Amino acid sequence: MGYRNNRALLLLGAAAGAAVGYFWNTEKGKQFRKDANVAAQKYSTQIQQQSQQTLSQTNSSVNELLEKGKAQLNVLQQKAKEAVDDISTNLQSTADEAKSAINRKSEQVEDHFAHTNNNHTTV
Repeated sequence: MGYRNNRALLLLGAAAGAAVGYFWNTEKGKQFRKDANVAAQKYSTQIQQQSQQTLSQTNSSVNELLEKGKAQLNVLQQKAKEAVDDISTNLQSTADEAKSAINRKSEQVEDHFAHTNNNHTTV
């Protein structure tokens, strides 16, 4: 029974293949193939256009993000420069104040020793 089923399926497949082959060679079959080819080309073109549009939008979005990133980086760089300048100014001011304080104390010490030496030399 398996052999008969296989043989029947083979004959059925051959008959279906012959029917499709015959159909492809009729005017309707030729028109169907032509219409299918036109539809495939149309969908292929649409897919290509949609892919190009998506790629263009993606590139545009990436470029926009890059520009925003660059702008933020510039802002941060400017803020960092200002912070460094402020720190430098504050350090210079503190150094100047320390130098003045040291000079004042140095003068006070010199005056004290000069006054002490004057008192000892006059005694």
